[in-house]
Amino acid sequence: VVTHASMALANVIRMNKKGDSEFVAENLEIIMPRTFLKGTNAEAYNWFFFVTAEIEAAYAQSIYLIGSALFHGSTEEGKRAMDGAFLAIIESCEKTKLLMRKYRANLPPATFYNEIRSCLWGYDQNPKGLTFEGEQGAMKYRGASASETSSLQVIDAFLDVQHTVGQRQFIVANRDFMPRGHKMFIEYVEVNFYV
Repeated sequence: VVTHASMALANVIRMNKKGDSEFVAENLEIIMPRTFLKGTNAEAYNWFFFVTAEIEAAYAQSIYLIGSALFHGSTEEGKRAMDGAFLAIIESCEKTKLLMRKYRANLPPATFYNEIRSCLWGYDQNPKGLTFEGEQGAMKYRGASASETSSLQVIDAFLDVQHTVGQRQFIVANRDFMPRGHKMFIEYVEVNFYV
């Protein structure tokens, strides 16, 4: 099963490994080749994962400050972290808006729509699921999706963003495809937020 974490978070590395080099799409390389993808445009596929990783990195300071605010509670340090978290969330969202446009630099919309998107579909909508040889019964998996990102779910939890029942079910179901620690942190923030 290919997840957002395995393709976008754990599958890129900085080419220039010096500490001062930026974590930007132009300075990343793929660790695991795209052998499971059917198209031939390696640059476009890689660019999709590079920009996605850069977007995730844009939320790092927000996540850190949210954790710090919850850890320190109503102390002065906690209040400073809370103020910093709000500012970092705004900055992260503004940066993400700009980064979304960056996809088009090396990823033609037709390549995403006709090649990459189809590789990210899951089998949860297929009534018979997907059966692997040697397995008992059908197994249903969602497709790899940026909705599996923990970054936005942490921010939603911290801000106590309310979703419809259907949206909430979809969001929570995607946590099953996150690293365990990410899922646990989101649940911790949901219980301990005090905005």
